[in-house]
Amino acid sequence: FGMIGTLLTLFYTDYVGISAATVGLVMLLSRCFDGFSDLVMGVIVERTNSKWGKSRPWLLWMSIPFALSAVLLFTVPRTTGMLQFLYLFVTYNFCTTICYTAINLPYGSLSSMMIRESSERDKLSVLRMGLSPIGKIVAATCTLPLVKLLGNDQAAWIKVMSVWAVLALALLLLCFFRCEEKVQIEARKKDEKLPIPTMLKALFANQYFWAVMLLWTVQSVSFTITGTILPYYCKYIFNTFTRFRTKNPIRRGSKRRSAPPPASFGMPATEQTVASYVKQDGAIRRPARTLYSWRRVRWSFRRRCGEFRRRTT
Repeated sequence: FGMIGTLLTLFYTDYVGISAATVGLVMLLSRCFDGFSDLVMGVIVERTNSKWGKSRPWLLWMSIPFALSAVLLFTVPRTTGMLQFLYLFVTYNFCTTICYTAINLPYGSLSSMMIRESSERDKLSVLRMGLSPIGKIVAATCTLPLVKLLGNDQAAWIKVMSVWAVLALALLLLCFFRCEEKVQIEARKKDEKLPIPTMLKALFANQYFWAVMLLWTVQSVSFTITGTILPYYCKYIFNTFTRFRTKNPIRRGSKRRSAPPPASFGMPATEQTVASYVKQDGAIRRPARTLYSWRRVRWSFRRRCGEFRRRTT
């Protein structure tokens, strides 16, 4: 999915010939449906009762559809603009709004189903988020050289995406078979089912929900803009992503648009920072000081990343 979020727009505009405005409109409309699908999927996961648990079975059920939907994103037909728009809208929503949501949301909640202790869940989440940039770096670094090696056309993109899809399918199945939901909360079994409007009312009345939503919105907008612009920046400024130039594409282009290596090594420090501002009962203490502390940590981390780049260039 990291490769899709970074290079899909470049593929649509430079290899298929779809205008950037059309691609942006498809993604804008899809985000509206994506927000609604998250709420629906959360309710579905909560009400899932299978022999594998609540979150874990979705990794098995949606692994094959997600792999197929990722390949379908690149099989855009050569037809009229309206049909291409409809194809993009259907396949993009099928991949991100349905399949990816049905995998990512249960995957994110799986740690709480595996381990009861909060400190152990924090370690598991930090490890997961710390290793995820490595997968994005590998996908972003290897995709374009492989595309150029296989013909530098739409068929080459389909072949490369098929390789990533098979690899993602294998990893999802590995996660399903190796993970096990062990947490059983007896009090939850006795609770009566609340109607969805009541749950939404309680959610919207929670002040921390609005704080997290605001921070997540700013972060998502920032990542979307930078992730979409960087391939074009590398192509037109560094002149490495042109379709007819294949000289040393990894050294000049791919390395500069990948996440810096310290991003993976700096994640373990977040566990200690969060632990110092959390009570024993798990409630966050002094939210203002926590946000201020995170701002200082982020500033220090960005400064160290800049020093790392200067030493390696």
